[in-house]
Amino acid sequence: MSKSDVYNAVMGKIAKRLGREPRIVYELGGNPASGKVVDNLDEIAFRGLVMFIEIRQSLHGFKDGKTDSIVYTSPVTHNPTFLDVAAYADDMLHVMGDEHHVFLSRVSIIGNQYDDNSGIVLVGFTTES
Repeated sequence: MSKSDVYNAVMGKIAKRLGREPRIVYELGGNPASGKVVDNLDEIAFRGLVMFIEIRQSLHGFKDGKTDSIVYTSPVTHNPTFLDVAAYADDMLHVMGDEHHVFLSRVSIIGNQYDDNSGIVLVGFTTES
């Protein structure tokens, strides 16, 4: 199977999960231009309770005219796979109205939810254009 075939299969799995064509361009398993491509969608990305979060501000305003911050939070999930990560990242792009920063290049732990010792890890997305 060629790198392009693997990548197209990965994007197809994401589309099937979403029930629509994904806005996200999934690069957490590599991309055909970078050389190596793996289907890691079934692998667990983070162990334990996780909430994905993104906060964005725009000095120039957003498409809907808002100028204040937009916050995205996913539901709390347990042992999310990379397919879950891709789905939440795509949902985040729709909430943000972002059609430009669609390349999902990294996800990182950014902290814990509140100070309530709930054990929920907060994870942020790195998307690029």
